[in-house]
Amino acid sequence: MFAKVRTSHLQHKEDSMLATVKGRREQFTSQRFSINDFPLPQSGSSTMGDMVTLRVPESFGYCVIMAAMSVFLLMWMGKQVGNLRKKTGIKYPAMYSDKNNLFNCYQRAHQNTLEFYPTFLCLLVLGGLYDGCMSSLAGGVWIASRIMYALGYYSGDPSKRLPGFMISLVALLFMMYCAVRAGASIAGIF
Repeated sequence: MFAKVRTSHLQHKEDSMLATVKGRREQFTSQRFSINDFPLPQSGSSTMGDMVTLRVPESFGYCVIMAAMSVFLLMWMGKQVGNLRKKTGIKYPAMYSDKNNLFNCYQRAHQNTLEFYPTFLCLLVLGGLYDGCMSSLAGGVWIASRIMYALGYYSGDPSKRLPGFMISLVALLFMMYCAVRAGASIAGIF
């Protein structure tokens, strides 16, 4: 008997919930909305005063070109790792080798570039809003320095990667300067 009362109570609760859902659905579907119910702010109104117009300089196109060219860097580095993997017989999914230190150098050069890549793209694009020429020039230096970094690493002596690495950090600093200047300009600081 207790089970029957409990089941009856649960059925009543479920029926009540279904009725509430049906009522809300009917209420919602009976309302009709028009585009005039949501008016857009008019020019000169107080809500428009907080908006910022973002002007992209013509030189920003150079940043787009540099971003596209950077993909070739990643493809070249990936191909180098793939070729050495095939030559040494290191099978997937092994990321590194216990027996072949040269393979590890190739893999690390590619992996480290991939680790820095999001930062590079972000600073390149944001810096391009301030000065597309300077940002894209720094982007070109970054790409060239990553090639230098990889070739140093590919020698099998990891210490030879450092000159390329240091130059890539300087290039990132130039792009960061441009990005900060872009943000300050948009914020109206200077």
